[in-house]
Amino acid sequence: MNHRVTIQFFLRKNRMNKKGRAPVYMRLSVDGERFDVSINRSICPKDWSVNAGAAAGESSESQTLNVFLRNLETKVYKYVNSLELQDKDVNIEIVRSLVTGKTDEKKTLMLLFEYHNSRMNDLIGKDFSKATYHKYVFTARKVAKFLTVKYKRKDIYLHELNHAFIADFDHYLRTRDKLGNNTAVKYLQFMRKVVRLAVTYDWLVKDPFANYKTSLKETNRTFLSEEELDAIIDKPISIPRLAQIRDIFVFACYTGLSFSDIAKLSPKDISRGIDGGKWITIYRTKTDTRSSIPLLTQASDILDKYRDDIIANSKGKLLPVISNQKTNAFLKEIAVICGISKNLTFHMARHTFATTITLTNSVPIESVSKMLGHKSLKTTQIYSKVVDKKVAHDMGALRTALEKKKASSRIASNQ
Repeated sequence: MNHRVTIQFFLRKNRMNKKGRAPVYMRLSVDGERFDVSINRSICPKDWSVNAGAAAGESSESQTLNVFLRNLETKVYKYVNSLELQDKDVNIEIVRSLVTGKTDEKKTLMLLFEYHNSRMNDLIGKDFSKATYHKYVFTARKVAKFLTVKYKRKDIYLHELNHAFIADFDHYLRTRDKLGNNTAVKYLQFMRKVVRLAVTYDWLVKDPFANYKTSLKETNRTFLSEEELDAIIDKPISIPRLAQIRDIFVFACYTGLSFSDIAKLSPKDISRGIDGGKWITIYRTKTDTRSSIPLLTQASDILDKYRDDIIANSKGKLLPVISNQKTNAFLKEIAVICGISKNLTFHMARHTFATTITLTNSVPIESVSKMLGHKSLKTTQIYSKVVDKKVAHDMGALRTALEKKKASSRIASNQ
């Protein structure tokens, strides 16, 4: 396959040195993709021909520079022709390596993942949570499996990454792995962040994701109604392990805290708020944003219940939290005992706080957003779209007000 390669030389006059000399740059284009690179030569602008893209005049300096430019141009074209004759791939990354002398051919995608994930692992508990780290580990495994299935390879060079590779991985996730749109998009987003690291380090000139469009589809957030939550709270549970999980789940329903945030909750996170009452003030594990939540009576009572818990106290925590996996397994048992048909998960407590506890009871969405620790109000607005009960209540109040107004007008007109 013949590739369209063009070369142009020009001056960067905005980078002239103190002697009034401007650096010479080469603009290389391969099949429409291009990059500019310094060739480590400079010349006075008056001795340069813009139209010819070369040095002007017959001086020895001009002639020497022009010979260098012609040799460099010939070198590039010969290199491209050699690759084409060998039926090898030709792209902007490969040609850039020749020109710059940066031979990044040994840099591969899986090594990039290893480098990225190793650095992230070092920052767990500082800049990242363990859960976030594991998401990148899982993404690396997905990519490795995809390479084996699609290309019968264990790795791929960075310069081989392109739009088609991204599209193939996307298709693989949706067909072979049978993932839904949002899950597939999340994996692509994680891989994109890793690949951008290569762009930042100049291991890639162009981001292969640059023109690849993906978007998350809006999903309904499942939450418990007031009646379902009451059923869980009021149900007598004689099995200690289930009663304990029920209490911690209810605590989450009245605070909006995630599992990881409750697991790390300690006495220092409780303080007196602006109203004189007890508040929880933490930085969320997932987003590192500040979250301040007034303690409602239901949540405060649960903290009091476990004040002397041996397991919690030994860890310096407020509640005896076990693993997320076991917690969700026990919640399935609680759902059966309480007659809840929904797939009860711990994260549903956070959704319940946003909807049933706060928005349905007319707490302003801005306040809910701050308590949930959301970085954007747009994230919180997802919950407001599913609170039909509040809409019905508000519209009922409006209907009553309008009917009263209409009745008053009739009375006034009849007098």
